Amino acid sequence: MNQNVAANANMSSFDQFSENEVLQYLQRNPDFLQRNPQLLQVLDVPAQHDGNRVVDFQQFMVQKLQQDRQRADVRQQALLDSARNNMTVQARMQAGVLRLLEARSLEDLIEMITSELTLMLSVDVISVVMEAATDDEVLGLQAGVRIVAPGMIDRMLGDRETLLQAQCKGDPALYGPAAKLVQSQALLRLHISRETPEGLLAFGSRDAGAYVEGQGTELVAFLTDVIERLVRRFLAH
Repeated sequence: MNQNVAANANMSSFDQFSENEVLQYLQRNPDFLQRNPQLLQVLDVPAQHDGNRVVDFQQFMVQKLQQDRQRADVRQQALLDSARNNMTVQARMQAGVLRLLEARSLEDLIEMITSELTLMLSVDVISVVMEAATDDEVLGLQAGVRIVAPGMIDRMLGDRETLLQAQCKGDPALYGPAAKLVQSQALLRLHISRETPEGLLAFGSRDAGAYVEGQGTELVAFLTDVIERLVRRFLAH
């Protein structure tokens, strides 16, 4: 008895809502039917033809499902493309590391990095950069290594180990004549030893979106670690 009274009270309370209020609530909660699918069994679905108007509710739902499917297909394809691209980059990086391991001298290693590795990784320019030990040291290209002014790397990176920049202009101090091609870059510190000046590995691309902030740097960081160890080995000998 009490349950019937409560149910009648709830129905009476519900009846007090105007059609406009119900409409506004549904507009504010477009997922209402998704959260309450059982209502579809009791609601009267509009007929396909209602007088002079065409009300095709079923066709509307079919179109919505098709649109949802298309969006899902686009997202899935994007994920597949990203996965394929990551696998390609990873394979190229692995091949590049194996090639660098074949270097027989420091000069050979620098030549491989600045020439062969650019082709293997499909970038426009890769530079090995070291800071000058003193302000009097001659800046520029020396034995394949670009020598820059003391403190320049810290001014560029601050306290970061890696810097990715999109839509930037290449610095001739880093890339020489190839700087005019650079539209995006990845800069990674090189930690050789306490006795050597600050170092930098610079990747430059003409694609303004090749390197963007927030992009994963695990592979290039691994490459940097390998180069650091190879340089230390050659310097020790």
